[in-house]
Amino acid sequence: MAIRFFVEGIPIAQGSKKAFMRKGAKFPTLVESAKGLKPWRQRVALEGKKQLQKLSGPVKVQLEFLFPRAKGHFGTGRNSERLKESAPAHHTKKPDIDKVTRAILDAITNVVIEDDSCVVQLEAMKCYCSEVNKPGCLITVEKVL
Repeated sequence: MAIRFFVEGIPIAQGSKKAFMRKGAKFPTLVESAKGLKPWRQRVALEGKKQLQKLSGPVKVQLEFLFPRAKGHFGTGRNSERLKESAPAHHTKKPDIDKVTRAILDAITNVVIEDDSCVVQLEAMKCYCSEVNKPGCLITVEKVL
């Protein structure tokens, strides 16, 4: 059994947490430092809920992150729609693959999977969108027997 869905939008990394003390508190409050993380995780969870099933036990997760290309990857003038020969084939810029992966795994916990500790196999890839694809993340989760 496999669950497969696409979440549109530019993937957001789950970065470090910032700590601050509230007046009268004994312990610091931790807040995510990444802007846009909460709405991104909410979109992921919403698309996951549309699958109407949750897998339990060991699972394999495959993530394909699609990022938009920079304008500098394309020519100018009448070649503005053509990719330059010097354009990189692989997305090697930020965000880091481990941080965008962490955001997805946390978002699908208790939605598509019981807990991210149930993930026993993980494949993740960052690439650029084609002219046909939109930015986002293709998520595949399947039960491991």
